[in-house]
Amino acid sequence: MSMILLFVLSLILAIAIIYLIRYHLAVKSLSQQIEEKIDDTSQRRLTLINQPQSLTELANKIESLFEQIEKTNLIALQEKKTLDMAISNIAHDIRTPLTIASGYTQQGLRKETVNAADLEKISENLTIVSKRLEALLEYRRLTEGTIQTEMQKVALSHLVTKSILLYYDMFQQVDIILDLQIEEEISFETDPDIFKRLFQNIISNVLKHGKEQAQLTLKQTDQEIVLQVKNIVKQPIQHLNQLTTRFYSENMSDTEESSGLGLYIIQHLVGILGGSLDLATNDNWFILTVTL
Repeated sequence: MSMILLFVLSLILAIAIIYLIRYHLAVKSLSQQIEEKIDDTSQRRLTLINQPQSLTELANKIESLFEQIEKTNLIALQEKKTLDMAISNIAHDIRTPLTIASGYTQQGLRKETVNAADLEKISENLTIVSKRLEALLEYRRLTEGTIQTEMQKVALSHLVTKSILLYYDMFQQVDIILDLQIEEEISFETDPDIFKRLFQNIISNVLKHGKEQAQLTLKQTDQEIVLQVKNIVKQPIQHLNQLTTRFYSENMSDTEESSGLGLYIIQHLVGILGGSLDLATNDNWFILTVTL
């Protein structure tokens, strides 16, 4: 009887030893595969054949973690490429008008009389630089989340009418006929300063990329405020869904290259005010709709 018991115990011990050896080898194999993926950035999946369920589940979780890391690295790489390209483009956008302004300045210094046309060119290019820097500062404020809202009751019809009058001469200079359809006595709770910045960016976008005709509509429907701006574009829009992507630009202006931040800033300012932005095209018209 004792011999049988001893045999059974020995058999159980042998099975346990074999199981532990297999478990150890499986853990060693898994560890080796992990090291290979880390060292060689291997795309090969972690594999465990005929191993305990606990180890198989562990391997699957580790594989899932590697996939998440790979996705994060890919996104980071794409972000870096986008940022590098953006820095290069912005540096070019700022350097070019500064170089032109500097050239006309040097010419003026060498002349006995000041040429009005040269001064106008200097002014135009310095204005471009100012716009670029303002866009960058606005972008920085948005990305840092430093913009705080101070909501209050605003006479929106009066604010929009007063703001658009400031651009009357600019629309005439670029030969754009602006049709205003502003509903009277609209009041709304919003942040007036942020709304002004939003409105300025929208109108600047029309002046930069529009031609011939534009239409501005402000109306109230139920509990919503709808601000819609339509304009004929100088060049056809190729990728409407990418226009709000930061630093993306189709350079639809004939005279001034875009920083690719205008519509990105508009979208985020609308979001800060709790609204939504919709972009659409209809033939050669570009339609921007803000709903608050």
